Parts: sequence; C-alpha cells; structure tokens
Amino acid sequence: MTRSRLSDRARAASGSSRAPRVGEVPRSSRNILTDQDGATMVEYALILAAVAIPLLAVFRVALNILVANYQMITFMIGWPFP
Repeated sequence: MTRSRLSDRARAASGSSRAPRVGEVPRSSRNILTDQDGATMVEYALILAAVAIPLLAVFRVALNILVANYQMITFMIGWPFP
C-alpha cells in the first residue's frame, strides 16, 4: 500500500476527517486530559488521608495512656503495703 492509503485508513479508523497538524494535541489525548475518573480517585485518596491521619494520632495518644497506666500499676504492685 502507498503512504496516502495508510493515512486515509488511519484517519477513517480514528473517526477524524483530517490529519492532525503539527503541534496539535490528538483527540484521544484531549479525552485523557478531560477525563474525570482519575480526579474521583484522587478525591477518595484525600478523604482517606484526612480520616486516617487523625486516627493515627488518636491511637498513638490512647496507646501512650495505656502504657502509662500499666507502668503505674506495675510500680504500685512493688510497694510493700497493701
């Protein structure tokens, strides 16, 4: 096949009536840039981070309180009077 037939077939397959110009963004690339599916995933990740980071801080504080109580109880068990 000649070059013109290949480019005609490529244009027909892409649904475009003309070949893209130099420096022009192809139509499929524009669809990728305007697609909202990735933005939704990022929003869910931000929500997860906004919930997970404070939970980690709460767990760390609760663990420190439990450790302090355990240390106090083990210290008091060693005292000579009841």
